Amino acid sequence: MNKQQQPPSPGRDSLARREIVKQMQKEHLKELGLTNKMITEVLNAFLEVYKDSILNNKRVEIRNFGVMNSELVRGRLISHPETKEQTIASPYYRLAFKPSATFKDKLKQKAKKEASEA
Repeated sequence: MNKQQQPPSPGRDSLARREIVKQMQKEHLKELGLTNKMITEVLNAFLEVYKDSILNNKRVEIRNFGVMNSELVRGRLISHPETKEQTIASPYYRLAFKPSATFKDKLKQKAKKEASEA
């Protein structure tokens, strides 16, 4: 089973691009008269700019959502657990996301609400 066919983690729902477009059209952009094709083109353009920015080591900030950037993880010395042979792991980039204070507050409120309902 490849990554695209794997089921979501237990207790989590996934949201594919198609569902994002449908939700945007239904809840936010219906009054503007935008078609699903137009919304898809805008979403694709946004994601391309976002992706290019991250690949070019730029910090992407969306107010009331958060900041995403790529961080260089330095190479380090690692040991094989059985043979104890030491090698150097290559440096690599990882994505880092820091949610905004507003977003964190909303998540905390949601957690409190779910805890009180349980």
